[in-house]
Amino acid sequence: MGFKEKLNQIFYALSTEDRYADYDSHNHHIRTAGNQEESASPAGIQLNDADGFQDDGGDDSGLHHSTEGVSETILAWRHIETWTSENHTDLNASLSDPCTRTDITKAEQDLGIALPPPVRASLRIHDGQEDLDSLTGIGGLFFGLQLMNLDEIVHMTKTWRLVADRINLDIEVKKNKAATESLISPAGSSTEVDKTKSTTSLNETHKGFKPVEGTDYKNLDPDLERKISSNNSKRFKSHIPKQFSCPPGAIHAVYAHSGWVPLVTDNSGNHIGVDLAPGKKGTWGQVILFGRDFDTKFVLAPNWGDFLLIFAKDLENGNYIIREEDDVFAGEGEVAFFDKKINREVPYLQVLAQRVINQ
Repeated sequence: MGFKEKLNQIFYALSTEDRYADYDSHNHHIRTAGNQEESASPAGIQLNDADGFQDDGGDDSGLHHSTEGVSETILAWRHIETWTSENHTDLNASLSDPCTRTDITKAEQDLGIALPPPVRASLRIHDGQEDLDSLTGIGGLFFGLQLMNLDEIVHMTKTWRLVADRINLDIEVKKNKAATESLISPAGSSTEVDKTKSTTSLNETHKGFKPVEGTDYKNLDPDLERKISSNNSKRFKSHIPKQFSCPPGAIHAVYAHSGWVPLVTDNSGNHIGVDLAPGKKGTWGQVILFGRDFDTKFVLAPNWGDFLLIFAKDLENGNYIIREEDDVFAGEGEVAFFDKKINREVPYLQVLAQRVINQ
């Protein structure tokens, strides 16, 4: 890199509003953005609210050009911001600045996906929450559940994809082993089969995930467990039971899927996210609940905007309690979901799952 290029990179770092994209991806975006804007499709996202919010989609495939859920996203954030500014200023202050279009485009390129328009719109309003580890007594926006920023979304999506790959590999190995054993005669002789298949065995390195001997795992992340769950007392299941979808057929009944993009986390391996590879009875971009503690995956809303409205309604209906902190230097306290009927706190993931069951 020449001196001028290095100087431009430093200037970019000091002046840019990009939060995820780097200097190179910014330049790439600038080179192509003009053509995209000149030939922008009327079906792309074009939104304007009182504050001048405007965005346009980067998906040129034509498959998912729709503004469904975008107006709901903007409306929901207005209600959420009004509530936090009036009832919990610390929580309001934890909401991050918006992403740039370049950020979103770079993230989509890194993951090889097109994010649903409501998710793009949401990121253009708030890029998750600031580092909550340094903010005592605040907690996650969604009754303790943290809204993830774009960098965390990309990182966690890749982590879950590795989990899905390992599970799929384990399944394939078991199928090959069963097929090989079926070729072996009762007397112990065998037909001409692939020796590597007949000698394949499984060695456990992580509870619940067993790689094949001789397989190169240098490109797989050895810290999957730690990254999926920040709660070190939690462990991967030694055996993954049968998985289910609620409603049936709406979500692929698997433990992990490469088409699931987490947006909210409990930091213990459970997420609320969008489904980009739904089941036969599902819809692209539906909001789902999935994770290590949920063998049944739940569809929570048809899109991210509708889910945000559900959360905003819970706030405005007074379904919450603010836990008071003993430390006078701490924040205003975490907001937890409070069930008025039974007069006690209930984990929000449990509340959301039960609502789907009761439908």
